Parts: sequence; structure tokens; C-alpha cells
Amino acid sequence: MDEISSNTASKNLQTFIENITQTPNKETGLDEVNEMSPQATPNPAGNSNPAREESVIIKTNVPNLETNFVSFKQDILKSYEEIKKDMKKKDDEIEILKKRITILETLNELLQKENADLTNISHKQKQLEKKVSNAITL
Repeated sequence: MDEISSNTASKNLQTFIENITQTPNKETGLDEVNEMSPQATPNPAGNSNPAREESVIIKTNVPNLETNFVSFKQDILKSYEEIKKDMKKKDDEIEILKKRITILETLNELLQKENADLTNISHKQKQLEKKVSNAITL
């Protein structure tokens, strides 16, 4: 799920950056601008005023850039929310594991103490057996 969100966000970011950095070259015609944004109107007088052409291109690209930016922002926010949920889930899992570790450490200490007690009892029992066997042989 993380990889899908990451890939989607990455592709959206790449598309957004491509749209922002798209610069028309001198070979770009009004047909291409119309393709990107249908609001573009060709220069009816046939005047080739580069400043006007650039202005038209900018005016036609701004709505697309705004749309792409809003879409990008929504995708990023969605990815961010998914990451927050995943982080919360991981934090909860970590807390559960910490509790388990604490319980296991406590249990280990109790078992070690019990083992020491049993070893001590076994040692005392062997001593008693020696005393009994010595008493019988006398």
C-alpha cells in the first residue's frame, strides 16, 4: 500500500513538474496550445506579436496548471494521511511489542530466580543424602 501511494505521488509530482516546466518553443503552434487548453484563440489578424503569443500561452496554461496543482495537492494530502495512518499503526505495534518484551523480561527474571532456588534446594538435598548415607554406614 505504501509503495502504491508513493508511486502514485511520484508520478503525479513528475507530471506536475513537467506541466509547470513546459515551455513552448518557436515551433509550437496554436494547435498544440489548443490541445492543451481549448480556450486559446488564434490571432485573427495574423499578426505575429511574440509578446501577445506568450501572453495567450500563459493565459491558456494557467488553468491547467491550477488544476494540476490542486490535483497534486490532493494526492499529496491523501498520501500524507495514509502515511499518518500507517505510522499510527506501526506505533501501536511497537507499543504492543514493548509490552511483550517487558513481560518476557519479567518472566525470564522469575524463571532465573526459581532456577536458582531449585538449584539451591537440590544442593541441600544432596548434602542431606550424604549425611544420611554417612549416618547409615556408621
